[in-house]
Amino acid sequence: MPPCVNRAVVFILGAAFQGIKRGITRAASETMVYLTGPFHEHKRQKGARMKGKGVFLTLLFLVLFSSMLSAGNLGIGIILGSPTGFSAKFWTAGRTAIDLALAWDFGNDYFHIHSDYLYHFPLRFEGGGRSKFLTYLGIGGRFKFKSGGQGEDKNLLGVRGVGGIEFLPYGTPLDIFAEIAPVMNIIEETSLDIDGGIGIRFTFSL
Repeated sequence: MPPCVNRAVVFILGAAFQGIKRGITRAASETMVYLTGPFHEHKRQKGARMKGKGVFLTLLFLVLFSSMLSAGNLGIGIILGSPTGFSAKFWTAGRTAIDLALAWDFGNDYFHIHSDYLYHFPLRFEGGGRSKFLTYLGIGGRFKFKSGGQGEDKNLLGVRGVGGIEFLPYGTPLDIFAEIAPVMNIIEETSLDIDGGIGIRFTFSL
């Protein structure tokens, strides 16, 4: 890749992982409160489970991200909104892709991970040049959890449907997108959430 693209990719990765580092530090701090504070034994066990979830999700993210690096075109960048954090997209074919996000829902104070299978529909515009506009639909899953201030943690696992629009400027490795995603939580409660955000990724061939 050109040096300017390499520097941009390094910058975005650095910013994203700084956010992840702050999130992990926060989760670890809350875990220490549970383990050392004046709580009952079952509350200390909740703190230990919270730490275990963080480790499990980090390992899961690394496995999924490593599989994306195996072949094809990969986009890496950030998403801003609900949630906010690291975003990756692996193109499996001309119209299909798998996305992945590791982020925070700051409005509700949740740690958030989701992944979707996406199908894209090219848009045609008169005089649009060689830049591309795409719409996409997809389905996937989302898991998020948080720890309450009094030793109470909460976990939500849900099925996620997503729709969005994507702009691929001609001659640059940029991927600019906006999306909205209704989520039906099925564990540990049945409820409806809405995710959504805008983002940018740098796409390169592996």
